[in-house]
Amino acid sequence: MVKYSFVLPAYKAAFLREAIDSILAQSYADFELIIINDQSPEDLTSIVNSYSDERIQYYVNAQNLGGNDLVVQWNHCITYATGKYLILASDDDVYHPQYLEKMDTLVDKYPEVEVFRPRVQYINSRGDVLKQDIPALVKEKFDGLRPMACANLPYYITSPILTALLEAECFDSVTVMVQKEVAVRIAAQPGSADYSAFT
Repeated sequence: MVKYSFVLPAYKAAFLREAIDSILAQSYADFELIIINDQSPEDLTSIVNSYSDERIQYYVNAQNLGGNDLVVQWNHCITYATGKYLILASDDDVYHPQYLEKMDTLVDKYPEVEVFRPRVQYINSRGDVLKQDIPALVKEKFDGLRPMACANLPYYITSPILTALLEAECFDSVTVMVQKEVAVRIAAQPGSADYSAFT
């Protein structure tokens, strides 16, 4: 049995190859990569079949699950995992080559901890890293004050920007304008079709 399972439900082809490449390039190699095609209309199979790495397992859902309920999709995907620890991956995530090595060090150092969350860098659809250190910027421009954040967020990077604003914990309030589809996901009730990890 491997120690780690990367579980990667896939629907979009755009960054899938980059996601797979970054996982296979890990300096710590004791893992399996489980890719589950969630009935994508895009040709994910050709991308996955271009790899010959025996750590890859590939499955195709009989029907699309994530479009109706992401929790059901995740629960289904993790049934394929054999590792002691799971990495919940995404088809547009890119991992630093030492990600798993560093996580393994933390797992061994803190055996009583059950959930680990790494540092992240957000990238946009062009692969540009969204590098702004929001707390440092606020300190530089508004030292001693707690300003309000107001923004009109572009659809394709709404989640990472909003997450960064909320995690910065340096604003009295955060007001954003987003597309209705995003707002519906944010406000979704547990068990509803729109409920997601960002809710």
